[in-house]
Amino acid sequence: MSMKTEPDRIVVENDAMSELEFMERDDPIEEGPEEQAAAWLMRLTSGEAAPELVASFERWRDENEDNARALAQARTFWLQLERPLQDRYAPRLASQRCNHSLRRKQRRQVRVKLLAAAILAFCMLGVGREWWHNWRFDQVSATGAQRTLALADGSTMWLNTDSAANVEMTARERHVKLARGEAFFDVKRDEARPFIIDAGMGKVRVLGTAFAVRNDGAGVLVTVARGKVKVSGEAGSSVDITKDQRVRVSPDGSVGNIQMVNAEHATAWRTGYLVFENATLAEILAEIERYDARIIVANDARLSEVRVNAIVDVARIDEWFDNVERKFPLKIGRFGPLVWISDAPAHAS
Repeated sequence: MSMKTEPDRIVVENDAMSELEFMERDDPIEEGPEEQAAAWLMRLTSGEAAPELVASFERWRDENEDNARALAQARTFWLQLERPLQDRYAPRLASQRCNHSLRRKQRRQVRVKLLAAAILAFCMLGVGREWWHNWRFDQVSATGAQRTLALADGSTMWLNTDSAANVEMTARERHVKLARGEAFFDVKRDEARPFIIDAGMGKVRVLGTAFAVRNDGAGVLVTVARGKVKVSGEAGSSVDITKDQRVRVSPDGSVGNIQMVNAEHATAWRTGYLVFENATLAEILAEIERYDARIIVANDARLSEVRVNAIVDVARIDEWFDNVERKFPLKIGRFGPLVWISDAPAHAS
């Protein structure tokens, strides 16, 4: 397999303003009943549903049995999200919604102090979330983006999707705090200054090698592409791993067993691709969701049973969805910030 390397590849993210405008449209999208049902739910839970919109929704719901059935299924999926859809997007929408609200206020010449205070509070909330998520770190990457960074010691660090790290170089050591996400390091050898990655529950110490560290909240996963690294857990145990080996540090700080892995495939994200071998569709979807700002909701238990080999271009995730829809009896609806995967209708080809 050959893959074209494209350092610092940036993937265009979903536009937050277009998402907001989508939820404020007055006309239902021209799709099937399932897509229309999900679109109606998003609009009706956005907090801006006018009486006229509600009346339009009720007419659509009562139009035929297919619409009513799709609405019932959509409500079931909605509960699976565990929290309102808008909660997940509040940080990204804060600045756009703030500017949008101010422009609307100016157009309508609304001069009510309470409204202005509410808008200001929402904007400040967005600023606070942004600071906590991104601004307090030296280096960050957006969802769906990879960044290549040249460090001061001559080493190179690649940040994967939605990652954040602080970098500190001193005369005695080189230190990276990986707060979240995933990074790949090609470390320039320096016998006098060890290179240390602190990912919270686990640490990695090297002199010069190439490896990846992933801090996903469920532990720390270390994969070696070249050389040897020492992985230590907060519980006190440690292990040395070499090329094409990986090990996970659990949340309790214990170091797991060494596993063999194809490091080239496991770190292919640096070139903008995700490579899967004998993975279930459920596992692939869970990984894709790290690169896609949309929420993926699936109701087909078979996704955990079907195993496939796959290569996904993170810049063309929708093309992979199209391919899956052609190969498997699945219907994949995409609208706004939601990807909805369900059984294909029996009459579908």
